[in-house]
Amino acid sequence: MTSRNSTRRGVLATLPGLALAACRVDDSAVPGTGGPAAGPRFAALPEAEIVARLRRPSAPLAAFLRRAGADVGRAPDPVATIHVEGTLPGQGIYDRSIEATRDFPRILDFAVAWRATGEPRLLELADRFLRAWTDVYRVSLNPIDEERFDVLLLAADLVRGHVDPATDAGVDRLSRRFAEGYCAHLLAGGRRGSDVNNWSSHRAKLAALSAFALGDPALLARAREGFVAHLDRTIVGADGEVVDFGERDAIHYVVYSILPLLIACHAARAHGEDWLARRNRLGASVATAIDWLAPYAERRKTHQEFVHSRVGFDAVRARAGLANFAGPWDPARAINLFALAAALDPRWRGIADRLVAESGRPPSDWIRLLLA
Repeated sequence: MTSRNSTRRGVLATLPGLALAACRVDDSAVPGTGGPAAGPRFAALPEAEIVARLRRPSAPLAAFLRRAGADVGRAPDPVATIHVEGTLPGQGIYDRSIEATRDFPRILDFAVAWRATGEPRLLELADRFLRAWTDVYRVSLNPIDEERFDVLLLAADLVRGHVDPATDAGVDRLSRRFAEGYCAHLLAGGRRGSDVNNWSSHRAKLAALSAFALGDPALLARAREGFVAHLDRTIVGADGEVVDFGERDAIHYVVYSILPLLIACHAARAHGEDWLARRNRLGASVATAIDWLAPYAERRKTHQEFVHSRVGFDAVRARAGLANFAGPWDPARAINLFALAAALDPRWRGIADRLVAESGRPPSDWIRLLLA
């Protein structure tokens, strides 16, 4: 570990000019490995790509640096339990869960800013936040409650091998629990709604990220098998229609189901594998599902959301005034999805660019900087 003598003032004084800095971290410092059989250890960001992406000045990098500078005085806010699934703001521990999980993008801010600047205090903060969460959090294997952990796993890629070994070990424990638990569920063959819909898309995402991060060949084989098993259950039309559309009558949930699968595809690509084109028993793939969505993103088709949803909670959320649970679907809701898709296959680049131009909203900073 590095010295802990840096002050908050010193970090803030240094950050404004750092958007133009080259990556000052030693390029030869390679994160720890999972042993000769496992190969390099990372979820979605290999060391060489981290260095290349954070060497170039960019608007998203500048945004990461600003946020990291603003948050250097924060303390970690971990919780043992997260629960947001099936609840509304103000109910149960929903609000506490949302507040606590704001730590995850903060960890990513600190990790990116350290990679770009070499400022020791930023690495210390990433280490401290990661250690706090892996010490306190107890995995529930509820994929809706735990979907946000993808950001924590991406942050861990950036600092692996540079933080305290106990912190890396804690991330490994968390990843193993995710990989083993979610792979087991994906391979169990359940047929309930939550076994086949967006819930299992998030299971497949967390299983893939975690298995790749561990570099465990047996878990990787199970994650691949579980991914295809989920495609068999969730893509119900040869044209790419996903089960969520029939269940929820909403493009909102089509996006929510496909986007985590795309993150898994990015993790696979980083390890030399093509999961985007993997086909299910109908001959459909994640790419086919994106093509099904494309006419809605291009406004050649429109859709009134949730009119015939078979899930009663959708009507509850609409009555509570939550955004996007009634009315016409807004194609801008798919900006992140098509940015991720275009980074894997340029045939979707035109849609991605058009959505940004029409809405005036770029993809999320973490997607632009780290994956797209």
